[in-house]
Amino acid sequence: MITQEKFNFKILDYNVIELIKFIWHKNQNIKKYFLVFFILTIVACNNQTNSNSSENSLNERLNKAKKQNVNSVNLEATIKTIFVLDESIKNVKDVNEYKEYLYNFDMSGVAPEVIDCFVKLIPILDDLYDSEIEKEINESIWTAFSDFGSVTGVAVASGLQISSGNYIEGGLNLVKAGSDALNTVGARYEKEIEITRTINKVKNKYLEYIKFSSPIYLKYMIEWDKLCAQRDQAYISLYNSNYKKVLDFSEVALKISSTDRESTLLKGFALLKLNDVNSGNSEAQLSNNIEIQNLLDDYFNSFPKSTAPAFILKGILEYKKGDIESAMTSFDEASILYPKQAEELLDLHNIFKTRSSIFRSVESEFISKSYMSIMEGYGNFSPNFQKSIIHNELGNTDKALEEIKRHFFRRGNQVVQDYLPGDLNFCNKYLTDIFSKMFVEHPFVDIEVSEGSIIDPKNSLRIKMINNSDRFIENVRLFLCIHFTDTYKDSYQVFKVPDALNNLDAFSEKKFDEPLVINYKWLDNEKEVPEDIVRVRGVIITDDIVSWIDEDGFKFKEAQENFSKYGIENTNFSSGILEEISKAKVLVDRGYIYNDITFSITKEIIELDPYVTINNINSINPIRPSEKLIDGNQLVYKFRTRKKIDDLKEILLVTNQGNLNIPIPKK
Repeated sequence: MITQEKFNFKILDYNVIELIKFIWHKNQNIKKYFLVFFILTIVACNNQTNSNSSENSLNERLNKAKKQNVNSVNLEATIKTIFVLDESIKNVKDVNEYKEYLYNFDMSGVAPEVIDCFVKLIPILDDLYDSEIEKEINESIWTAFSDFGSVTGVAVASGLQISSGNYIEGGLNLVKAGSDALNTVGARYEKEIEITRTINKVKNKYLEYIKFSSPIYLKYMIEWDKLCAQRDQAYISLYNSNYKKVLDFSEVALKISSTDRESTLLKGFALLKLNDVNSGNSEAQLSNNIEIQNLLDDYFNSFPKSTAPAFILKGILEYKKGDIESAMTSFDEASILYPKQAEELLDLHNIFKTRSSIFRSVESEFISKSYMSIMEGYGNFSPNFQKSIIHNELGNTDKALEEIKRHFFRRGNQVVQDYLPGDLNFCNKYLTDIFSKMFVEHPFVDIEVSEGSIIDPKNSLRIKMINNSDRFIENVRLFLCIHFTDTYKDSYQVFKVPDALNNLDAFSEKKFDEPLVINYKWLDNEKEVPEDIVRVRGVIITDDIVSWIDEDGFKFKEAQENFSKYGIENTNFSSGILEEISKAKVLVDRGYIYNDITFSITKEIIELDPYVTINNINSINPIRPSEKLIDGNQLVYKFRTRKKIDDLKEILLVTNQGNLNIPIPKK
C-alpha cells in the first residue's frame, strides 16, 4: 500500500517548464480543463449560495460516514464513489444540485480519506457559483465546467495519463502542470478583470486540494488495478470454462480486497462447478458446500441491493443438494430482482469503460461478456436457463422450453441486448435437444438487409423478412447482430429493429416499416454502413420462437464451412436418415433458354440445417436454388440455369452432420 507521506510536494519548487509545455501542447483535455477552470475561478469572489445550515448538514453527514467506515472499507465502493461522483457533475445544473446529490449518495464502505477529499472539494465548488452574478452567466459557467468533467476526474485521470502508469510521478506532474498552467492563464485574465486577490485565493485553494487529494485517489487506483488484474484473469478463465483457475484468481483478488463483490460471486460459481468434478468425492463436496454457503451468507449481508446473482448460486447449490423446490424459489427470486437491481448491478460497467486499454484486446471481449452475464442475468446466470436445465433433466420438455421463451422475453425488453448471441450459443450448447426443435423451419426463413434509401436517415438499413415455410409467424421482434470492421471475430453489436411485425404469413414476405439507424463507435471511430459491415445476422423473438435468422449469403458461407469440415466421405448420418435421403427426387425440365431442375427431399432432414447446390459448393460457379419452400412433408429446391443438362454433374446436399452427392438424371 502507498501512503500519502511518500508524496513530497517540495518538488514543486523545481523548474518544470518543459513538462508543462509538453502537456499543454499534447493534451487538449488538460488544456481545456485548466483554461475553463480558471475562468470559473475568476467569477468566484464573494458569497456562497448555500446557507450555513445546509453546509453543516452535508458536512455532518460526510463526517458520520467517515466514522462508520473506519473498519469497513470496501475498495469497490471507494472506486465507484470517485468515478460516479465525478461523472454525476455532468448531469446536474449547478453546485447546489451537486451538493444535494452528494448528500443523498450512499457512502457505505467508502474509505474515510476519500470522503475527506470531497469535504475539501465542497468549498472550492461553492466558489464556482456567485450569487452576485447574473443567473444565466452562472449556468453557462457550470455547463462549461461539466463539459469536461469535475476537478476530481481531472486529478485522477490526468495523473494516470501523464505518467503512463507511474502513479507517483503522475501525481507530482499533475500538481506541477496545474500550478504553472493556472499562473499562465491567470495572467491573461487578470489584465481584463480586476479581481487579482480573489483569483489568487481560489487558485491557491485549488492547488491545496490537488496536493491533498491526488495521492489519496492514486493510492486507491493502484489497489484497484491490482484487484482488476486478478479478476480479469478469473473472468477469462470463466469464459474458457477453466473453473480451477477461476477459483485461484478469485481467491487472490479476495486477498487484495476481502469484500469484493465480483470476486465473491466468481469464487462461489467456481466452487459449484468444481463440485461436479468432485462428484465421486462426498467429503470434498461437503467441504465446498459449506464454503459456498458461508460465502453466500456474507454476500447477502454485505450487498443487500445486488443479490440477484447470489440467488442464482443459491439455487444451484440447493438443486445439487436435492432440494428442487427451494432451488426453483431462489431462481424465481433472481428473476424478480434482476430488473429491479439492474442499476446497482451494472453500475461498475462504466468503470470498466474507463480502462480503455483493455478494450483493445480480444481478451477484453471475454472479460466484458463474463461480467455482463453475472450482472445482467444471462448465460450461466440466467434464472430461466437454470430452471430450463432442471426441467430438461427431469424430462419436463414443455416446461424447459417455456423457461427459454421467458428468458428471451425478458432479454428482449431489457435496455442492454448486446449479448443476445451469447444467449443463443448457451442454448445450443446446454439445451441442444429442445432448443433445436423450437424453430426447425429457420433454414427456410430469410432476412434481406439493404442500405436505406435517399430519403432515409444517414447510416440506416432497410430490412425484409421472407418466409418460405408453411409456418404462420406472429408478433415478430427482430434484432440485427452486426459484425463491424476492425472488431474481433464473433463480436456482434446488437440493434433492435424499431417496429415489430404483427404477423408473417406462410409463403410470404414483409418489410419493416421503419429504417434501422446505426449509431456505433468503436475505438473512437464512427462506423458507417454498409462500408463497415462485415456480416449481419438476425435474432427473431416471437411468442413461440427464439432463433437465429440469416441472409442467404450467410447460410451459403456456413454451408461452405460445413462442406470443408466433413467432405463427402466423413458423414454422421444415421441409417434412418440415409434411407430417407435415398428417396429424394430430381426432376429435369429442358427448355429452349433455361433448364429447370427441381430437387425434393424428406422434411425429416430439416433439423440438419440443409443447404443445396448444383455442383460443388466450393467450385467457382456453384448454382444456388432460385426458390425454396416447404411443401407438406417435402423440402423443395428449384434451380433455373442456362447451362446444358449434360454439363451438370450432381446435386450437393450439405448439412451440419455431413454431405452427399445426388446424381442429376440426363433424361
